[in-house]
Amino acid sequence: MEQAATIDGCNRLQGMTKVLLPVAAPGIVTTLIFIFINAWNEYTVALCLISTSEREPLTVGINVFNGYNMIEWQYLFAASLFAIVPVVILFMGIEKNLVSGLASGGVKG
Repeated sequence: MEQAATIDGCNRLQGMTKVLLPVAAPGIVTTLIFIFINAWNEYTVALCLISTSEREPLTVGINVFNGYNMIEWQYLFAASLFAIVPVVILFMGIEKNLVSGLASGGVKG
């Protein structure tokens, strides 16, 4: 496709921005989603490296509601909901573009 764009009169930068980037955009967005979800759900490294409770991420802070004798279910579910909402909103915002981009591929039209 890059060679076809060069034959059509595009230089290297135009071929990259007008042809290759739109085709690669669904893969780039999918990778960014996976990186965001992985960073958002990080638990082990944050638990080992962060020693103060003020700097703990939400995933480590949820563990506070899991006590020795009793689990505070209502607080645990509320904190879990706060942890899930950003990922769901992100996915809902890009779902349409992601599915259409994966289905189209390199076909023009």
